[in-house]
Amino acid sequence: MLDDAESLFIEASVAQDQHPEYVVLHSLFLMQELQPKKALQLLENIKNSPQLPANYWPLFAELNLKLENFNEAIAGYENWSATEQNALASLRLVYLYQYSNRLEKALATAKLGTQRFNNVVFKYLTVDMLLNKASVQEAKQVFNSIQAGKYAEMLEWQTLKGRFAAIDGDFKLALSTFKKVYDETHSPLLVKFITGVYRMTNNYPAASAFLESHLEMYPADLNTWQVKFNVEIQKDPLKAEYAALKITELAPNDSIAFNNLAWFELQNNKIALAAKHIEKAIELNNKNPELFDTASQIAMKQGNKTKAIEYIKSAITLAPNSATYRATLKEIESK
Repeated sequence: MLDDAESLFIEASVAQDQHPEYVVLHSLFLMQELQPKKALQLLENIKNSPQLPANYWPLFAELNLKLENFNEAIAGYENWSATEQNALASLRLVYLYQYSNRLEKALATAKLGTQRFNNVVFKYLTVDMLLNKASVQEAKQVFNSIQAGKYAEMLEWQTLKGRFAAIDGDFKLALSTFKKVYDETHSPLLVKFITGVYRMTNNYPAASAFLESHLEMYPADLNTWQVKFNVEIQKDPLKAEYAALKITELAPNDSIAFNNLAWFELQNNKIALAAKHIEKAIELNNKNPELFDTASQIAMKQGNKTKAIEYIKSAITLAPNSATYRATLKEIESK
């Protein structure tokens, strides 16, 4: 039956000389039948048609998002937004801009969403991004425009309330608010906020204990292991090293994770391990000058000046404008 239905779409499209409306309907049918690649190919075939149906760009955007073609998805949502003011398209754009590190674009889109749509999510996103860039007063203005009575029990509102409390130095309120949300969500983001309050109040034991309790429940939580490493690095080298190792286990293709582990081991005079892990980092990514800088310092600790010079020259090749790397080269050569 499904094959017969698709045959009808194909016949209709051919009969209408690939009329865009029939092609889009055929694509929609394929999407519903869980054939997104085939559906997208049909849309690509008519992309340059002078008259595209109104539902072309929404379908194009959603298919590309489903297939994780994020740049194409962004283009689709941008075209959709250009032809229609749609809250879903705007929200998708905010998240995709954030994912692709186009943060100013994400913020501008969220701000526009607060003006165009009666959807409080745009305000939450705007406040969050403003806080992330330390625009506290503007963030407060947007936050205060949210009707507290209507949204006060929403977890997003509570989270922002906690963040403002922490900024204002009311750590007791911040901690109680964050813990309330954490108890509901166990979100790694709340782990980060709670740990941040403990660190701001110099309560290392509480921070460490809280992280350990969370990781006991969620041992594969990579983000929290990264927080754990940053907390322990100043207080407990053994716990910090364990966290760094866990990060490389959970992210075995992350060159920065191996670089951080190597750097930590270098600082703790575990030179052989540091050399092993920086080699792995460079194997994963030989285009990052920071890795070669670390490798250079490890080589010097090993007494291999020639290798150290080779590594730092590689860093300079990748970052020719770095005064730091050039100064490091001079320092090594002078020894």
